[in-house]
Amino acid sequence: MSLYHPNETSKTSKPNEPEVLPCPECGAEAMRRWRGECRLLDGFVIADLERWHCTACEEDFFDPQAMDKIAFLRKERSNSRLKLSKRVKEGNYV
Repeated sequence: MSLYHPNETSKTSKPNEPEVLPCPECGAEAMRRWRGECRLLDGFVIADLERWHCTACEEDFFDPQAMDKIAFLRKERSNSRLKLSKRVKEGNYV
């Protein structure tokens, strides 16, 4: 089961990278680079994330750069929520 569900996505390619790879989940020769919105199962949305996507089984696979972006955006969201929570407790509803 995929942790991410892609919405509108588009193919991307990098130099020296194969156009299509076999999917480690289903085995189909249908893995392509995709860029677009990803929604995690907990509802967290990443607006523009490049990853490998299997068009046969709809699974997404992430390289280290994509995982770093996910971790960074989660931490950024967490920090902004802490700041908002602190302002509300202090009575600053800006």
